[in-house]
Amino acid sequence: MLLNLKNVDTFYGRGQALKGITLQIEEKELVTLLGANGSGKTTLLNTISGLIKPRSGSVEFEGRRIDGLSTDTIVKSGISQCPEGRRLFPELTVFKNLQLGAYIHRRNPHQVKKDMDAVFELFPILHERQGQMAGTMSGGEQQMLAIGRAMMARPKLLLLDEPSLGLAPLIVSRIFEAIANINHSGTTIFLVEQNASMAINIASRGYVLENGEIVFSGNREQLQKDEKVKQAYLGV
Repeated sequence: MLLNLKNVDTFYGRGQALKGITLQIEEKELVTLLGANGSGKTTLLNTISGLIKPRSGSVEFEGRRIDGLSTDTIVKSGISQCPEGRRLFPELTVFKNLQLGAYIHRRNPHQVKKDMDAVFELFPILHERQGQMAGTMSGGEQQMLAIGRAMMARPKLLLLDEPSLGLAPLIVSRIFEAIANINHSGTTIFLVEQNASMAINIASRGYVLENGEIVFSGNREQLQKDEKVKQAYLGV
């Protein structure tokens, strides 16, 4: 078991955002998390990555509890998050943004170079634009850079928060193809995505979150056939 959450409760002040979350992700899986806006999806990712501390329950990664650890320690353990909205450094170049993603490995420049080459192979446009300021790129190119920057930390588990948000359909297809390739290369992925149909198509399993609670879980076929999932998320 790579990631194991048990009865996780997370609060914002007195308001409870996550209620008794229990879920598991195996190594090399691609698991999606579906839910409406405000259901707690981003809060769940932030709880895993240490940006928010749960009030109760446990988060285990590779058999070790991480819910009390600092965010940078969690990153060093092998979890990298690509946040909603990308959060790039717009005044820095593509190359510098990628370098910052590799900060925890900065003492191994040879490995950083290899990782950067791998990102350029995944997203050739970033190689072409490596000297360009990130803030002048298109939305799709910025999303590729955000994913590439997260990959520079060499994660065992990649958390992706709404990677298709605001992008044109053609670009979305390219982003999802890249996500599938990252997973096929051995990186485990936990994908939060509002484009439920595309998320389910590349995921092996999924969870549905409503009002901070997991209300359904199943494999790809079960998600595609469940009437509630079809009506609420697949437009059927």
